[in-house]
Amino acid sequence: MRFHILCACLVAVATVAAAQTPTSDPKLRGDRFKPLTYNEMTPEQKTLTDHIMNGPRHAMDGPFNVLLRSPDVGELAQQMGLQFRFHSSLPTKLNEFAIILMARLWTVQFEFAAHHRLALAAGLSPAIADGSR
Repeated sequence: MRFHILCACLVAVATVAAAQTPTSDPKLRGDRFKPLTYNEMTPEQKTLTDHIMNGPRHAMDGPFNVLLRSPDVGELAQQMGLQFRFHSSLPTKLNEFAIILMARLWTVQFEFAAHHRLALAAGLSPAIADGSR
C-alpha cells in the first residue's frame, strides 16, 4: 500500500513539475530588445516566464519582452496586472471597457487592440467599444 502511495506522489510531483516548464518558447516579439528563447533566459527570467505562461494569460505579449530585462520588476508588474485584470470586483465586460478607455486616453495602441478584442468577447457592445476609439 505504501508503495502505491509513493508512486502516486511521484506521479503528482512529476505532473506539477511538467506544468511548470513551458513546452515551447514564449514567442516574444519586439525590435528594441532581442526576443529571447527560453533556453537563453537566466533562471530569474525563466521564473517570470513560467509564472506568466502558467497563469491565466498563457502568453508573453505586451510589455513582457522588455520586462524580462528586469525580472524582479517584471514579476511585480505582472502580479499587479494579474490582480487588476483577473481579480477585479468589476464584471469582465466593464473591466475590459475601463482598460480600453485608458488605453485610448493614453494612446497605447497595442493595449487598445488587445483589449478591444477581449471587451467584445466579454459582451461589450461593439458600438460602445468602437466609440472609445
